[in-house]
Amino acid sequence: MLLRQSTEIELHWRDWGEDSVAFEARSGARYQFDPLSAAVMACFEGGPTSVEAVQQMLAADLDAADDAALAREIGEIVDKFRAQGWLVPIIAA
Repeated sequence: MLLRQSTEIELHWRDWGEDSVAFEARSGARYQFDPLSAAVMACFEGGPTSVEAVQQMLAADLDAADDAALAREIGEIVDKFRAQGWLVPIIAA
């Protein structure tokens, strides 16, 4: 399943390596991202992608020794972003 950033949010964020802060302009809410959450969100900024593709990209970038643990953590992050309404599925017409 492909996911994309929601058009219902206006997310602005800054990354300082170990620390990232996001501001959702429509709600006024602020969030702090850990490095992996920031990397996951960055993957979706390039356009629609699948969770599996994000897992592959980040596993390669991070030289992950335990791909299963990383995949599980990425899945949890994506689920959190979906619950917040930041990521939405692309429904085929």
